[in-house]
Amino acid sequence: MYFCVMENKGENITEPAARKFRFGLLQVMGIVALVVIVTALLTAWWVKHYIYASKFTPTLLTAKDQKVLDSGHKKDTF
Repeated sequence: MYFCVMENKGENITEPAARKFRFGLLQVMGIVALVVIVTALLTAWWVKHYIYASKFTPTLLTAKDQKVLDSGHKKDTF
């Protein structure tokens, strides 16, 4: 076994630097591609939902539903 005896104990010994994690080009390109795909999907959904919304079709009420609607409306009249 080999032991090292320090002669100058007051000397500061620096710790080895921690290895910093660096992104490689492939990882950056992957993140950019993922962001582009998610953004495109959200944009397509928004355009379909708000710009090209489906045609409005009015609701048809039964006679009973129309009577309930009319009677409720008369109660709210001042």
